[in-house]
Amino acid sequence: NKYELLAIEIASGFSFFKPKMPTMVKEYKTMLNNTKLTYVESDDFSNSEVNTGYQTKTVIDLCEQGYFNFYDFRSNGMVSAFSADSNKGAGKWDIIKDDVGNIVLQLRYYDGEIYEYDFEYLNGKIFLNGDHYLKTTEGDLKYKPNCN
Repeated sequence: NKYELLAIEIASGFSFFKPKMPTMVKEYKTMLNNTKLTYVESDDFSNSEVNTGYQTKTVIDLCEQGYFNFYDFRSNGMVSAFSADSNKGAGKWDIIKDDVGNIVLQLRYYDGEIYEYDFEYLNGKIFLNGDHYLKTTEGDLKYKPNCN
């Protein structure tokens, strides 16, 4: 009987509630509105004896209206751009916490595909899956996001 009362007392101390979106997630989302994230990978090393000149450039435009554009440029001339016919951009984007509590940039394509990138903001720099992405917002189309 003593243990039953103790268990009831402990259980009455618990309350369940719907978790609130963390403040940092909201701040990151606001920070990323109307930005262009650019990642460039190149094998152009000055110490390398063999240089193929290979380069990849990935660009993600994050628009304030909630949609995104995604471009993948390769030095072999291939360009991938994802968009939908009647919708703006390639899909919807968001900053969320995943099931284990990591902050992720989520890209939900209109065709149903979902991509999640681990998001880190360290010393004023943005990292997606550990890769440094340059964040720009203004200038010509080379620097500002395509959010028309």
